[in-house]
Amino acid sequence: MTNNQHISQLLEKFGNGQASQDEIRELFALVRETADDEALVAHMQAQMEQSDPGSAEDQEYWKDRLKGLSQRITGNVNPVADRVPARPLVRIGRKSFLRYAAAILIVVGLGAVAIVYQRYNQQKKNGTLAAHPAAGDIAPGGERATLTLSDGTVIALDSMANGTIAQQGNAAVVKSSNGQLAYNTKGLPAAGRMLNKMATPKGGQYRLTLPDGTKVWLNAASSITYPVAFVGDKRDVKTSGEVYFEVARDKEKPFIVDAGGRTAIEVLGTNFNVNGYADDGSIKTTLLEGSVKVTGNTFVVLKPGQQAVVEDPDQAQVAQAKAAQAKVADQKTILVRTVNTDQVMAWKNGFFNLQDARFEEVMKQLERWYDIEVKYEGKAPSIGFQGKMDRGVHL
Repeated sequence: MTNNQHISQLLEKFGNGQASQDEIRELFALVRETADDEALVAHMQAQMEQSDPGSAEDQEYWKDRLKGLSQRITGNVNPVADRVPARPLVRIGRKSFLRYAAAILIVVGLGAVAIVYQRYNQQKKNGTLAAHPAAGDIAPGGERATLTLSDGTVIALDSMANGTIAQQGNAAVVKSSNGQLAYNTKGLPAAGRMLNKMATPKGGQYRLTLPDGTKVWLNAASSITYPVAFVGDKRDVKTSGEVYFEVARDKEKPFIVDAGGRTAIEVLGTNFNVNGYADDGSIKTTLLEGSVKVTGNTFVVLKPGQQAVVEDPDQAQVAQAKAAQAKVADQKTILVRTVNTDQVMAWKNGFFNLQDARFEEVMKQLERWYDIEVKYEGKAPSIGFQGKMDRGVHL
């Protein structure tokens, strides 16, 4: 069996979802090493035609794409004559063809990091597909945040030079070169409780080191309110949106997170993520290391790899109770489940992890990171997603 025949065999198994992890690794290694990449392109085209990707127009489009891929592999590229016109939506027949395409594109490093599959036949018949591509492009989010001092002064951190940017009692507020804020405290803390608030807009993220040494990462459209100095017998902060903590250990002072007034998380020293966007209807606390206690109308103690989901009360029932001037029942039940922590923490590591995500979930992530608004005309489509996407790419 020739090398290309073996690659074709592995591609066949990969496309059918039957390849083992060892076979996938072997496939990627062989494609990187082979000198005859044209054979791979030919294999993709053959599989495309067998999978019946759609109309003759769609087949011609993919043939042009494959031609462009072949030229990119061999280095024979005419950037003007060989450019393929962008198409906003393309109907694909079987998702197996997308898996073939993804295998090739991923291993040759052409940036295929997410796969979306869905039939648009009925939408084409109804004429509901977009007829033109977007007029402009949208840049990704970046290191953007504001800091509200105890006297109400608001500082735009992304426009400030590095170094000391404010003084809060005995603590100097310092912005470092790596997009991070920290507090350098000298002597005893000033009398009184001074609160600061860091907030990121849509399209922003930022890092913070709290006065006790706890490290904090804020996702887009998130905030944290905290004291300039932790005094007393506990360290308490308030959050909204999505925040990741690496808590400095202190047996004498438990660290307590009030997630939007909707749930409380108590720790001594641990790493965990809190996702509590108001429009999501729940608070998700995911533990990576250590131990945390999550409180709703009861409490649970999480183990690493577990996630606690505290559901908000049903808003319709809340409205009815308020209208009847009745007491709103506490419905904050807690669901505990085992999750893929890499997927939960993808945002902190610079990725969107789209594996098995619902369409609405993906759109919310894009809304927050690219600062866009998504509107649905009719029902949201049932589109499945696989893979990852770099948060640094333009929309």
